[in-house]
Amino acid sequence: MKPVARSLVLVALFCLLCLPAQAAVIHVPAGQPTIQDGIDAAVAGDTVLVADGTYFEQIDFLGKAITVASANGPASCIIDGGGSGTVVTFQSFEGTDSVLEGFTITNGELGVSILGEYDVQTSGATVRDNVITANTSASNGGGIYGYWSVAVIEGNVISGNTALRGAGIYAQVSDLVIEQNEVTGNTATNNSGGGLSIRDCTGEIRGNTISGNSAPIRGGGLYMDGRLIPLPPPLVVGNVISGNESQYHGGGCYLTTAEGTQIRDNIITGNTAVESGGGVYGNSTVSWSLVGNRITGNSANEGGGLFNEEGDVEVSNNLFADNTAELRGGAIKLAGMVCTMQNTTIVNNQANDAHGGAIHAFNASLVGTNNILYFNSARFNVSKEIYFAGGALFDLSYGDLEGGESTVYVENPGLYTWGPGMIDADPLLLDGPNGMACLSQTAAGQAADSPCLDAGSALATLTGYDTDLGEVTMDQMSTRTDQLHDSGTVDMGWHNKGWPSSTLSASFSVNPPSGSLPFSAQFTAGLTNRYLAQTRRVAVRINADLAGGLHFTNWRAGWTNLERGASFSKNWSQYFPALGSLVGDNEFTLTAADVTPAPYNQPPYPPSGDTDEAGCTVTGVAP
Repeated sequence: MKPVARSLVLVALFCLLCLPAQAAVIHVPAGQPTIQDGIDAAVAGDTVLVADGTYFEQIDFLGKAITVASANGPASCIIDGGGSGTVVTFQSFEGTDSVLEGFTITNGELGVSILGEYDVQTSGATVRDNVITANTSASNGGGIYGYWSVAVIEGNVISGNTALRGAGIYAQVSDLVIEQNEVTGNTATNNSGGGLSIRDCTGEIRGNTISGNSAPIRGGGLYMDGRLIPLPPPLVVGNVISGNESQYHGGGCYLTTAEGTQIRDNIITGNTAVESGGGVYGNSTVSWSLVGNRITGNSANEGGGLFNEEGDVEVSNNLFADNTAELRGGAIKLAGMVCTMQNTTIVNNQANDAHGGAIHAFNASLVGTNNILYFNSARFNVSKEIYFAGGALFDLSYGDLEGGESTVYVENPGLYTWGPGMIDADPLLLDGPNGMACLSQTAAGQAADSPCLDAGSALATLTGYDTDLGEVTMDQMSTRTDQLHDSGTVDMGWHNKGWPSSTLSASFSVNPPSGSLPFSAQFTAGLTNRYLAQTRRVAVRINADLAGGLHFTNWRAGWTNLERGASFSKNWSQYFPALGSLVGDNEFTLTAADVTPAPYNQPPYPPSGDTDEAGCTVTGVAP
């Protein structure tokens, strides 16, 4: 990549001429002795910048749209609540422009409280890049508590907190973005939600690691209840939910939630429930969906991977593997509802002491299409794949079921349909990138084709499910080790998304990420050609959004060729002069575009790209 030179210095000079006076930076303790004194002195737009040290105080944002930030991050700057009260409070109708960033928040009865007034006005906050740990609440919410709030909670480590419910995060009647946090090792002492308890909320729970949390009743990792307030339910997408436990239901997740809840593209693994639903427990009177997830290695007495009762559930494009039930439903237990299941792979699950190594259904209906159920086991071999009891109904078509009808036990044989397209043949599953269960295919370099290849019910372009971003169809995903997309008649079983981008992965960073002017920062841009079939021609550009308000398109740009699987990296140093117009957040976005010329970018070689962002926060100008 050969950068096209344009001067950031000239841009910054231009900003200096055009901008109004900058907001103030209030230094603690150099300018004000305590953090609260700094907040008291601040006005909207100011930054209270806190030097390294331990501060024994409890602070209140007082309704101010200000940023309270540490100079050098949470390892160096601690706010200690002294063992009582709330360490940080937002209770005067703040918004998300009230920002708490870069502290260790500890030793409070509650770490952070965002408290509005019901049916009057919300309070809000952005809580970013903090460590919130070792807070102990006698009520709800140990790490973060939100009520009638609008909050962005991102990039935090929330660990080792204790509360009755929602030991890591408790939120009720709130609009939330909970993103890219580590919620680990928190304990609910009385009821539900060891990691998170989310009640009658809307928003997103995206890209978090929720691990090692526990609850005595429900939802060791995540508890969601949306029955009382008619809000659109939170989207739960792209999280890793692992190693959580509950003494009763829902080791990973417990859902008693609103119509249309979607649990999508998560990794739910190694969770335990003593009673039911090791991975996920659904207990709702409305319909919800479980789509695109990897649910592996979970355990419970019933429903090692999933236990669902009452509310209808769509189970689309999931992988259930290596889950265990002591009694019934190694992978899935269904009770009193309707389950529609398509393109789901259920393998290597077991019911140790009873029935239904793959699925146990009681008084429930299952309509299944394009699924693979193989290599599952149960104590009673006649039901090692599926056991239907209590008036259950089922309709299976276009699936691969080990043992065929002989491994399905049905109490009322007249209540099921063995439809067209059902086969019994080893699906020839194998690991692909990231350990995913792919189908053996000669076109991808394997010795034989899986019998599940092109064996489904319809075209891949016509088979899929709805998401918040629109419909996802199977031709946008892959069952191949080389990650080429499904085409023609849909393949049976789970389809994976493969690499984060089908051809490219981009990374971008700046170091140091903050400081006082003048200083020099080192930028690093990296690319990897994830497409395993051929060399790609890549165009790269970096755009800059400077604190002064100027948007700079193609600050640096260039292109390069990358061999398949190869990586590319470029480092350079950028000098930032002592200009007030650079004080604040300067954001840089790298965009990589696959520009391999036709015909190579025609299906199945789709062009694609990836982006990454880096920021440089200028905290002030050196005297």
